[in-house]
Amino acid sequence: ILDCGALSCSIAGIKVANANALQTSVIGGNIQSCGTGILVTSGSCPVIQGVGFQENTVYDIGVDNTVGDSYAISGCRTESVNFARIQNGAGVFITACTQLNVSAGHFCFIEGGGGNFPGSATVGSCYSQNGDIIGNGLLYLRGNHFGDTTPLGSFTGTVMEWDAVINIAVGSLPAAATIYQGLRGFVT
Repeated sequence: ILDCGALSCSIAGIKVANANALQTSVIGGNIQSCGTGILVTSGSCPVIQGVGFQENTVYDIGVDNTVGDSYAISGCRTESVNFARIQNGAGVFITACTQLNVSAGHFCFIEGGGGNFPGSATVGSCYSQNGDIIGNGLLYLRGNHFGDTTPLGSFTGTVMEWDAVINIAVGSLPAAATIYQGLRGFVT
């Protein structure tokens, strides 16, 4: 699905809901004012790249099942309160995404699965203004900036790698060319 738009859809802007709808990709476009922007209830949509999201009321991306696929979500920009919900043990790699949410919400919800599908998220080089990461899966973090929130405040899963996770106090973004290397914990 290339450079398409959806506006004011009550359930989902794009919904993948057939067991044979495998390997769907969404590249570019804009999804606004829907329940969930991209909703996967059956099948898979493992590539979501460069999509813009605004004011979706549930989540921008909701993966409610897994067929053993992993998800690559990259280069997305959102102004919604909640960005990605990955359930039932799916694996996801979220990179270079920006969440400019005015109200507190969730950048990523990762639910642990079982057996062959442990439920894992790798979040790298992302920015969230008011989002956190919640859930009970496996989590790998590297090079992220979380603006006005404690990013792991209610996460109950296992943090496998935690490097350069930064909580920056309101109004004090780092100066241009500031480098944090090997930082663990929060800058407040």
